[in-house]
Amino acid sequence: MTLADMGLVIAIAFNVVLVNVLKGSYMSFLPLRGAPPPTKDRVVIDVTNVNDTHWLGSY
Repeated sequence: MTLADMGLVIAIAFNVVLVNVLKGSYMSFLPLRGAPPPTKDRVVIDVTNVNDTHWLGSY
């Protein structure tokens, strides 16, 4: 599975906003179930690919 396939599953399962940053584009995945968490409790995770060999993430 790729991150593009699993991004929505991750966002829903962990109730987070997941951002996948690629060369020249990005994809955002938002949790679809339930009410959004309050702004102070919201978690945004970004994941990027470096040199097509390494994945870096931060939140």
